[in-house]
Amino acid sequence: MVERGSGTKTALIKAATILFADHGLDAVSVRDITKAARTNISAITYHFGSKEELIREVYKASIRPRRDARLAALEQYEQTVGKNGIEPEGVLRALIEATVRAAMEPKGEASYAMRLVFQAYALRRPLLDEVFSQELDGFARRFIDALHRAVPAATAEEIGWRYYFVIGATLYVSFDSHRSSRLRRLTKGLCDTSDADRMVEQLLTFFMHGICGEFASKKVLHKRVVHRTTGLNQRRIAAISRL
Repeated sequence: MVERGSGTKTALIKAATILFADHGLDAVSVRDITKAARTNISAITYHFGSKEELIREVYKASIRPRRDARLAALEQYEQTVGKNGIEPEGVLRALIEATVRAAMEPKGEASYAMRLVFQAYALRRPLLDEVFSQELDGFARRFIDALHRAVPAATAEEIGWRYYFVIGATLYVSFDSHRSSRLRRLTKGLCDTSDADRMVEQLLTFFMHGICGEFASKKVLHKRVVHRTTGLNQRRIAAISRL
């Protein structure tokens, strides 16, 4: 039996992380966690107050290493190229590479963290929304700002949309190797989602077209101009026909 202390708290977080990732938040009981952590059943109340607060700490511990690694990669890139040398590919690489490589780990902290992230997106749980807001909103704004500086022709709205598309696509394809490698099956082995290097390069190529491609706001503006011009011409024709 593990005694109370910082070691017990760490053991509970580690045990809960594995169990939550493997079975889901609601399927795991307090007893399951304390048994896996080899401590008494009152330890969760003593260290966290409740199972919900333990879930909060599990997600914090899972989010922070990947978040900090990506922020560090962005800062290193910006220092390397200088204030005026920032390019979208460098920002995108800093954003996605650590996530993709973490997803490739068959077991271990990073692998469990990825599965917890997917559960958070699938579940509607106010606690998880709060944790993600506290832990990742500043991170997201940092990358959105960097992408906007790298693609100044885009509007803030365009960059916001495209940042979210990047995150969604990265998470979805990264998780493929944790399931049945469906993409490899669909392509008869051509697309191997267990190959981190290949996945990163394919994602970057795709995202570069998305980030730097035509902007929807300009399309809308163009349509409005065409619509107004067409309407004006029609009114002129109608006026002439009445002469």
